[in-house]
This record gives sequence, structure tokens and C-alpha cells, in this order.
Amino acid sequence: MGAKLPQDMVEEFAAGIREESARALWAMNVMAVLIWPLSTPMDVFIADASLLPGLLKARYGFWAILLCFAALVFWLRRRGSLVTFAAPLICLHALVVVCYLAVASILAGGIGSTFATALLLGIFAYIVALPWSMSYMILFGVSMIGVFNGIILAFDQNFAWFPFVVNAYLSVTMVFLGAIWIRTSHAIRVQSFLYQKQVEQEKARSESLLLNILPEDVAEELKATGRVEARHIGACSILFTDFVGFTKMSGRVQARALVDSLDQAFTRFDVIVQRWGLEKLKTIGDAYMCAGGVLG
Repeated sequence: MGAKLPQDMVEEFAAGIREESARALWAMNVMAVLIWPLSTPMDVFIADASLLPGLLKARYGFWAILLCFAALVFWLRRRGSLVTFAAPLICLHALVVVCYLAVASILAGGIGSTFATALLLGIFAYIVALPWSMSYMILFGVSMIGVFNGIILAFDQNFAWFPFVVNAYLSVTMVFLGAIWIRTSHAIRVQSFLYQKQVEQEKARSESLLLNILPEDVAEELKATGRVEARHIGACSILFTDFVGFTKMSGRVQARALVDSLDQAFTRFDVIVQRWGLEKLKTIGDAYMCAGGVLG
């Protein structure tokens, strides 16, 4: 669970987090716009008839704000800019939701109302949905609680310390319990990213090896179907070379120097083969074999 990202992968991982944040923002936005009016019965069942008009005005006033917010998110998504602004827009979205919960709590009778308790559900929803690190999410959650409690302290005429302290305690507890989830999920996300990069590197290495021993079209056919159909080639040219006196030289020269010499020679052969569109077939010892006229 303690896997760390190599320095050269930090920015790529961060870019992935920004993309995931943009997807989370889009999903939360759609859900909020749809669920907001559907939860109107909540106002009817938990409030006195005299309080209902004020609650409905607050609900649909904030819903109008969310609709405008949704239009902005949709516009940015169409322009391909949502990833750039995802983090600040998420904070703005949370601010709208928290302000509504605080206003609705005050209108419904104070800090002891069901709307104040709904803050816990809101915090949990953001914790589960967002891919941010533990430190960012703790700061985010504590800020949400701070805004909510600030509005309550400033405007709640039915303020009572006991339900206020209980609600604040439960909210902070939710944040720090959520931090355990965040730490685990973030570590899993890092490990998954590292595993994916390792798979990509191994795939690139295997494909490079495959292209080194097979023509590109043959290699693609083999990867796609697992087999290669036999082909008839009417005419082609085959080149087979070896070094004169190589066997005697191999008995006098150290192995490392001998291999280095072959590597330098064969590397130059490879350059010539690539330049003229030939196909390298194989090397055996000091022998180099290639063909012309076999590529499609």
C-alpha cells in the first residue's frame, strides 16, 4: 500500500487524476440536477406547513443555480476544457450544496434539523466520488464543515450549542473516517497506475521484439489472429553474408570484444536494410540474412 510514483511518472499520474476528477464532476452534476427536485417530498414531510414555502423557495432557487452550473460544465466539456477547471468547479459545486444545506437547516428550525444531518451524506458522497489524495480531501471536507457552521453561527436565530456541537463532531468524524478510505483508495489507484505502466512497457518490448524478427504486416496479423497465413512470393532477392576467417578469429579474440564487433557490423547492416526497404530475416553467428521484394 506504500507504493510511490517514480518522478518521471508524477505528471502523467496527475493528468489522470484531473481527467478522473472531470468525470466525477460531470457525474455529480448530472445526479444533483436530477435528484434535487425529486427530493422535494423531504421538505413536505419534515417541515411544518408554515415553513414549507421558504424551504421550497430555497430548494428551487439553489436548483436554478445548479442548472446554470450544469450548463457551464456542459459547455466546458464540449470545448474540451473541463479537465483544466475540474478541481475549482468541484469546490464551487460543493460550496453551492453546503450553502443550501445550511440555509435549509435554518429555515427548517435550526442546526438540529434533518438538513444539517444531510451534510454527513454530502461529505460521504464527495469522499467516495473524488480521486484526490488524503491531504486534499481532509482540507476539502473541513472547509465544507467550516462554511456550513459559519452560516449557521451567523444566521441561525434558533441556535443551540448542543445540536451544533453534535453535528460538528459527527461531521469531523465523517471526514477523518473517510480519510482512511481515501488513503486506501488512493494507494490502490497508484498501484494500479504503476501496474498499467509496467504492462504497457512489457507490451511495447514484446512488440519491438516481434517487429525485429517479423515483417510488420506479418507481426500485426499474428497479434490479431494468433496465426499467419502462408503467402506466395513470385520473385525476391536473398542476401546471405558471413565474415571470412571468423572461426579462426573467434579462437584468438575475447568473447566480449568479438560480440561487440559483430554488434557494430550488424547494426550498420540494419541501417542499410531499413534505408532500402529490405527485410532482415535472421542472424546466426557471423551470418546475416536479409531479403528484398518480400514486403507488401
